[in-house]
Amino acid sequence: MFKEHLRLCHWSEAQEALVSNPEGDRRRDCLRQLVTALWEKGELRTLVHLPSGVSAAKMRDRGGSSGTVRGEEEEVETVLEARARAVDLSGNRNGQSYYDFLYSFHVTRGNMRKAACVMYEQAMRLGQEVMGCRIRGGTGVGSWNWALDKRARCLLACLNALRLVQRRYAWIVKPLPPQQSSDDRDEERTSGGRSPKRRNDGEEVVHTKIKRQVEVLEYKDIKKEYEVVIARLKMIKCDPEHATVAGEAYCFCLALSEEELIGALAKAGMYDNALRLGALLFEDRSNCDWAVGVLETAASACVRLLPNGTPASCGIGGPEIGGSRDSTSAWDWLAENDLSMLGIGDAPAVSLSWKLLEHFVKKYESPGQTVLHKAVAARVLSMGAFLPHWLIESYKKRDPAELLLIYLDAGRLSEGGAMAIEYIWAALGRGSDRWGLKSALHANQPPLCLPHNTFHLYLLELTDADPSDAEYTQ
Repeated sequence: MFKEHLRLCHWSEAQEALVSNPEGDRRRDCLRQLVTALWEKGELRTLVHLPSGVSAAKMRDRGGSSGTVRGEEEEVETVLEARARAVDLSGNRNGQSYYDFLYSFHVTRGNMRKAACVMYEQAMRLGQEVMGCRIRGGTGVGSWNWALDKRARCLLACLNALRLVQRRYAWIVKPLPPQQSSDDRDEERTSGGRSPKRRNDGEEVVHTKIKRQVEVLEYKDIKKEYEVVIARLKMIKCDPEHATVAGEAYCFCLALSEEELIGALAKAGMYDNALRLGALLFEDRSNCDWAVGVLETAASACVRLLPNGTPASCGIGGPEIGGSRDSTSAWDWLAENDLSMLGIGDAPAVSLSWKLLEHFVKKYESPGQTVLHKAVAARVLSMGAFLPHWLIESYKKRDPAELLLIYLDAGRLSEGGAMAIEYIWAALGRGSDRWGLKSALHANQPPLCLPHNTFHLYLLELTDADPSDAEYTQ
């Protein structure tokens, strides 16, 4: 009866026949057939509510006795999970996915944590099975693009589901590969208060080595994985011609480590993405050394945009900048970054580029440090340009002595000497608030330290200046 109802698509009658079967194994086999038939016929709404239908059929079969759908949900879920894990993901690019349906199945019942687990399992399989081999039905960038895009969508759905779970329960368990679990540090199981070598009766204790086979992933761990996938996807879309190696369907960006991926994003002009990814991956670091390479690349791009190669225009970065170098190529990499926070209307590309660099330095520089200030200043000066006003003012409040040394190393005695004189006047009380000085050299104030060795080096360099040069003489 069940098979005939199934053939005629009589779903309610098929459920009635299913629950009337007294043999448990046959009943589970019929349930698998019913789930498969509903899936193939596209009866997804009926499939979602199948546990309720089976439970209602059981109640009618038992003469209206009360029951629960919990057992039916577990049985249907087990069948769907088995079907999902048996399907080749690479061969199901355009059709329905059992994993996607399972996600809807759990969301409908309010089990957001299980929904997150389902999406992460699909993302993990895409990374291990699909991304590690040639995709059937197509090779090249399009196939990799699909796989990465699908994986990103799965991770995003997982993150959304975990957001709806209480914070203390917002975690999932990830199984480790056999080789990784075997390489983990083994934990020896010993009994507290007893000798680890002998039991109380003198029998030798055989130490049991416990291998860690699972890994607990929190929201922030999945967020990092998602941002890495998004970055790799953007790299493929940015330069599809270099997305494969030797014509094989092996994406070059997948071979990059996280640090190399940040550098590749910066090289492609996606500085915002590179810095955001780095801040997420290296959030545990106390300094911002990881951002030095990105901001050095951004500073070089800003200097190259100066009109007619005249670095003097860089000092203010105002509306007058934009000249002959304000071309389409400048907007190409600016479009890859978020400019909405700059608050500039119809400004030229050069002004926007320097404003963007200013935003990056102020946002990612750690309080009380000058790592990024030093990197940007050294790169700008090495390319023969003048430092922008905002960088000088910010440096004065953080570490003016270091800026004087940077000027000296770059051979910019005129700018460094003028700044040294201004620094001395600030120490005497003229404009000390602009230099981050807590006090001035007054009788009733605490002592103040000045970089006398740096001043002496400037004097030694200036003694070798040409006497006919009025600027150096001053």
